[in-house]
Amino acid sequence: MKILTTTNRFEFVKCNFYETLADPRNLFEKDYDKMGEFEEEEDFDYSKYCNGFIPSVQEWADEVCYKLKKYGVKDIKVLSVGHPREYNFYTDWMNVEVEISDDWRECVLKNIRYLISDDYCVKYFNEHYKSVSGYIFFGPENWGDFKSSVEKKEGDESILIDMYLTLSFIKEFHDIADKKWDDITYIMMETLNYENYGTTKLLIPEGSEDLFKDSKTMEADELYHKVLDKYGWAWRYPKYKSKTELCAMLKWAKDNNLTIEELRSI
Repeated sequence: MKILTTTNRFEFVKCNFYETLADPRNLFEKDYDKMGEFEEEEDFDYSKYCNGFIPSVQEWADEVCYKLKKYGVKDIKVLSVGHPREYNFYTDWMNVEVEISDDWRECVLKNIRYLISDDYCVKYFNEHYKSVSGYIFFGPENWGDFKSSVEKKEGDESILIDMYLTLSFIKEFHDIADKKWDDITYIMMETLNYENYGTTKLLIPEGSEDLFKDSKTMEADELYHKVLDKYGWAWRYPKYKSKTELCAMLKWAKDNNLTIEELRSI
């Protein structure tokens, strides 16, 4: 049988982009730093960026599947990336399709003695499968109820399967879901390029960026004062605020459709 679940329910990897190393603002930090004061991001395809992690997560899922075959798992397919509306209580996730043996209940009852005797499984069960203030867990909250629910076919089947899959994973791999996401992220840092997802735009006239080179300091200073003599402090508005007066003037020029050639001809 095939079931649809997520990595927040079958927790074989902690998929989390928001304010982590996998956040594009962090992963592409050097690219953002290079933009300088006269360039800004125009668009970023966040969905395409997140989906770029899927192949690496799939490789890990294949490894997990191989180890979990003795627990009745036949296949794990990573389908897509999901995001919560708010990040107060939830993280991102991967949508996953798992193929598991039709007699999964028998698999649970056969393997539960190994799970219940494993310290990592016991710790995970006690910490995750319980209701707390502001959160209600709808599955069994102790091993006896878990086994009973499987035997008597009671409760939410999807919750029971997710619990079984996660505990089987913990038994084989221990608590490495967080670390595995970090490992995948480090791989992505070496393979992803900002240009494949983001576009930038110049905030100053095309060709004027050369004026910020050290070798162009005298030319830039001369040009700035020529424009200043003709237009005064026309760029003294908040929207043109920059680290340098030169950049503020050039932003104003761009906003008023003045080219670098026209500025030089003043």
